[in-house]
Amino acid sequence: MLILVPILLLLLFAVGINLLGRYKLSTGSTWLLSAASVLLVWISLILFRTHLQAGVTLTGWSLFGLGDNQLIFNLSARTWPFAFLLVSLLIGVIFTDTIRFGRSNSLITWTGSMFLTAVGLFSIYSQTLLGIILTWTIIDVVEFAILLRLTKHEGVHYAVFIEFITRLFGTGLIVVALVLSGHHKAISDFSLISQNVYLLIIFGAATRLGVLPLHMPLTANLPIRRSLGTMLRFVAPFSVFSFLSQVSAQPQYPRILSFFLPIGLIIALYGAIRWVLEKNELSGRPFWMLAFSGLALVSFVSGYTNTLISLCIMMIICGGFVFLLSRRSRMSLTLGALCLISVTGFPFFPGSSIWQFVTGTPGLFSKIVFMVTISLLYFGFLKKLVRQRNDSSNPEAWMKLFYFSGLGIFVAVPWITMI
Repeated sequence: MLILVPILLLLLFAVGINLLGRYKLSTGSTWLLSAASVLLVWISLILFRTHLQAGVTLTGWSLFGLGDNQLIFNLSARTWPFAFLLVSLLIGVIFTDTIRFGRSNSLITWTGSMFLTAVGLFSIYSQTLLGIILTWTIIDVVEFAILLRLTKHEGVHYAVFIEFITRLFGTGLIVVALVLSGHHKAISDFSLISQNVYLLIIFGAATRLGVLPLHMPLTANLPIRRSLGTMLRFVAPFSVFSFLSQVSAQPQYPRILSFFLPIGLIIALYGAIRWVLEKNELSGRPFWMLAFSGLALVSFVSGYTNTLISLCIMMIICGGFVFLLSRRSRMSLTLGALCLISVTGFPFFPGSSIWQFVTGTPGLFSKIVFMVTISLLYFGFLKKLVRQRNDSSNPEAWMKLFYFSGLGIFVAVPWITMI
């Protein structure tokens, strides 16, 4: 039960801060309380890593009257990095928001980010197909409500609705997989999967990631793009990556591998090229996510779970850093360079597993496309890192301190994941 403490704290803090911020607290006091709250959750996750607690199992759940399903919420050694990375991104969002006071509705930004992180953690904690289905649906509903709250434009509402329906379709494929498989226990115990169920799982994940069919999620025309916008773009894909890390690859179906491998690589390469060509990091953000979605799909069907986890580390660390970077300075350039070095795949570094796919896969074409895609992502990150930024504001010293502390979190996090 203790393992659920980070989620419960986030929900409690989000509700309390929202109420206090509306009626009593100033913006500065609201931010301070938010920062202290998420820092406490972050520390609790580090402590749980040293001694993973027993989870919660709920029995007697029935989907459409078929079978007796379980809901298991727990953290394993494999899913802990996903939970820690997501909360670390939340820390970065709230800490770096000190230099963006007054530019947006800060209360919605902070409490909305905490709610999103909490439901994202629920999905990462979910270790059964039914749990995945329920938590993915909750994520979609929460994101749908936030996006509708942020904008009043009817055209944007229509785009939000289409994205919502597309994701629900992907979730629906997992529902069909659950019904056909009859597997009502932990996903990690699902070692031998039939070909049809395996296809449904892959297509369901690919649909939610925007890979099949290829589509870009809504990122433009939002009033909050750099802080809450970053959380909105990361939570749903990250929940899919965590799910895939729990599913056993099925090498006995070579036709599935031969179909999804080139598709995933080509889509990843396309996303990486567009990421490099975009003029700034925010317009390039959907292509950053698309590239990693393609690479994650390739790593999963090829059976390289460690590569999948390393890709997620790179996606959160480098992506979170550059998407939250508002001011260019020597300090930001130094921190950005350290982030990139930590995920370049050097031996004994946090991202060393990123190249397992290259050393293990037999196809030369796959090796080349994978390496070119990763190299383009590195290059695009450096390009966005050093670009000129027009920021004429002059924040106070304490604001700069927490802003750079928020960016510095991304330097430390990859090494903490190696605990």
